[in-house]
Amino acid sequence: MALTDAVRRRSGVSDEARDWAARFLKQHHHGVDVGRLDDNEVSELIELINKVKQDDGVNLTRLSKREHRRYEALAERACGLKPGSFEAERNEQNLRDRAAGIAARAAPTPTPRAERSLLGALGRGLQSGDLDIEDVAALVPVIAALILGEGLAPYSSVADGQLRIDRRYGPAAASRDDLGVLSHWRQSLARLDEAGYLEVETRSGEFGVRLGPKTKAALS
Repeated sequence: MALTDAVRRRSGVSDEARDWAARFLKQHHHGVDVGRLDDNEVSELIELINKVKQDDGVNLTRLSKREHRRYEALAERACGLKPGSFEAERNEQNLRDRAAGIAARAAPTPTPRAERSLLGALGRGLQSGDLDIEDVAALVPVIAALILGEGLAPYSSVADGQLRIDRRYGPAAASRDDLGVLSHWRQSLARLDEAGYLEVETRSGEFGVRLGPKTKAALS
């Protein structure tokens, strides 16, 4: 049901209209609270939703470029995000996709033996107590970034076989860690360094990370 006419007939925006807009946004975004929008913004958002909503999903191509920017601006505000967050996330994903494509063409494909060897090493680390699940979760994006030659988090980068991790962001983007699995990533890096899975250098504002002897042996 389209609510544009109902919204226009009333002064202000009804709770029903706000709930309708919230239900739509929650199907596609996280952290939605339409209470962050005033009545005019909710009315504008509903008009834009009615343009893109269809029975089998959403078709954003129905919006003009200006309308698309406005829809994202309102959705970002409702989600409590900074302006431009959606575009920044798209750009970040595009960079990762391009890096992955380049790496896939340039790097040798890991053999099944190497993959089994790494998984076996991680399994032994979990059995012995050298590692816990959080440590494994922190190790995987580090290995992936070094293989790709591209950092997976804001302000992280790879140079000369070393991953540079900004102290503020960790080894992976927060938008990819809704459950907070990497919330103790600094402690995990320290344990991985101590156990020989990584070699970690502590610097002002960042960590420099290389593969440790155990990980290198497992991947060889």
